[in-house]
Amino acid sequence: MMALYFRSRTRGWFCVGSIIDPRWVITAAHCTNGSRTVQLERLLPRLRLTLTQRNIFQHPGFNARLNHDVALIRVPQLRLSPLLNRVKLPAKSSRANLFVGATTWGFEWPRDKGTRGTELVVMKNEDCIRAGYSRKVVIDSTLCVDVPPGKSVCAVDDGGALLHNPSRTLIGVVSFASAGGCLAGEPEGFSRVTSYMTWISQVTGIEWA
Repeated sequence: MMALYFRSRTRGWFCVGSIIDPRWVITAAHCTNGSRTVQLERLLPRLRLTLTQRNIFQHPGFNARLNHDVALIRVPQLRLSPLLNRVKLPAKSSRANLFVGATTWGFEWPRDKGTRGTELVVMKNEDCIRAGYSRKVVIDSTLCVDVPPGKSVCAVDDGGALLHNPSRTLIGVVSFASAGGCLAGEPEGFSRVTSYMTWISQVTGIEWA
């Protein structure tokens, strides 16, 4: 994971992203939207990069309902190591897999405490809608998870990773939490990575194998 500090002309904000290739980081489009620069940081190994808007590729279908909430950031070639490595992207054979019932890990970024994982279970989108979300928000390319009360991703975790367990494959990018608060114990939404692999391949040149 990478810490991402975005800036527009008038303000700044924080999100996170995941390394998917030595030249690419994936995050949420609502994080990149309106930004002019992004600073990427890691503590171990120490790394800081500042990039301009031309290195940000936001999904063209992104809108105010957080549909297609995914974006890519092109970075200078990273030197990968056990401490700085890429996350595994889903295989082409899993493109029809909705992962319903699968156990996953969502990663929180508690202030001053590094990262920690929370075990979450993928739920049917229909159950997510019955929990109170609009069908205009929860679409086919949305992946919802059941959230234990008091455990959740929150605003500072936007753009972060949802990993399938035990394969450690990236299947979701943090998009939205309940209006009742991120610790309300209500379902949360992620951008479903399998829905965007064709676009990711087109932008990055990464082969979807």
